[in-house]
Amino acid sequence: MSKITSVFIAIILFHFQVLFGQTGEEKKYWENWNKNYPEVDIASVLKLERNYADSVEKHPEIIQYYTRVDKYSFTAEFLGQTRKMSPDILNSMKRGLKLFGGNPSQLEQLTGSQVLFKIADEEIWMCIQPNILKALKEELSKGDKPKLYCLYFNEHTKEKRLYNIFLISEFVK
Repeated sequence: MSKITSVFIAIILFHFQVLFGQTGEEKKYWENWNKNYPEVDIASVLKLERNYADSVEKHPEIIQYYTRVDKYSFTAEFLGQTRKMSPDILNSMKRGLKLFGGNPSQLEQLTGSQVLFKIADEEIWMCIQPNILKALKEELSKGDKPKLYCLYFNEHTKEKRLYNIFLISEFVK
């Protein structure tokens, strides 16, 4: 094997390691995210939440207000659009976080924009942290299907408004 061929093969192997290999620290980083944000069939979760909200609304004797906060990971299709987050979304998130012992004022720094994703046949606007938004715009193209790590806020108000809100905390292409 010639010296040039050996160098060429070494360069190719190095690039494969950089592109596809993970260091021990990177692997541990994603293992922690996967442990803390269990992967779910998010379309099924949303269907169950809507069905539950419908069942509660059919029984006015049941307290109509409920909320919960959870952490999930799932894959979704990036549709490439962003918009400013509405104040009612932020307020719903704050109510949920406050009830579960979090600091609602932190959300002001962690939010501000939403990004459009598609899950199954449904388009969903998801809140995103500013630093994550910058990385997402740099790394993803329309049609990409990253794995998203999201804080999930679910709220059903006494006015019968159902909020299913996702705050993207991390993603991997």
